[in-house]
Amino acid sequence: MLKLNKVNLLVIVIVLIITTGITVALTTTAADTVDDKTLGLFKYISDDEHDLTPYSNHINEVSENTAKVTIKDTKLSIYQTIFTDHYVYAIIGIEGDETRELELSGRIVYDNVDQTIYGLDGQLQEIKRENGVHYFFYSGKIAQTGEPSTNKQFLLALGDQFLQRGSLRDFEGTLLELSIDLNGTEQVLTTTVNNVFTIAHIFHPDTTLYAGDFYDSVTLTPYELKLEGTSESLMSTDEREWEQPHFVVTIVRRNSTDIEMRYDTRGTISDEGFPA
Repeated sequence: MLKLNKVNLLVIVIVLIITTGITVALTTTAADTVDDKTLGLFKYISDDEHDLTPYSNHINEVSENTAKVTIKDTKLSIYQTIFTDHYVYAIIGIEGDETRELELSGRIVYDNVDQTIYGLDGQLQEIKRENGVHYFFYSGKIAQTGEPSTNKQFLLALGDQFLQRGSLRDFEGTLLELSIDLNGTEQVLTTTVNNVFTIAHIFHPDTTLYAGDFYDSVTLTPYELKLEGTSESLMSTDEREWEQPHFVVTIVRRNSTDIEMRYDTRGTISDEGFPA
């Protein structure tokens, strides 16, 4: 009986090991399949610098005619995009003749107006060749100048000061413009900036709950607290001047401590010593 029990125990352990291995394998395969399906063409990016998994719900499938162009036997297309507060990611495909050189520059512009909102300081890398299509991955960070390759010392000196107020969140509906130089021929592709992934809480106050109708939206980001709105009732008798409203804002942090911020005729004040 002792020998039998030992044999049975060994069989049970072996079965458990095999079952566990199959379960892990199936789980891993299922997870990979979900990730592949969710990330689309971005799944081909292999470097550790760009983990786009958190943005999987913000991938845009590009279908606009302005995002496609054909030069002789070569077709250029923007397939997918991701927009965040400060970054643009795009999958670009080239179908046709072998490319000798490929250069790309980007910017964010207003629709129907040739005015740069942000330049893009970006880089391009080839990620895959499949069925006659060369797939490239473009990543660009918003910059204050329309010429991202110039005056980089100035941009470096600004540091986070620029990012405190710059966000693609405030420019949904504008255009991503990519200028592609393919073998000496320049072409421009555009697609709409939308579905921006933002690290921000946006509130729309109910004006019936407080005395006034000035604030239409309140935006809280890691960089700033921004209150925006318009009001005719706060206009003084002299229409050239505006009465600036007072406010008190309380931010309750996770450790249950509060940050009090006020605005009055003396300017913005933080009761806790935080920068205004």
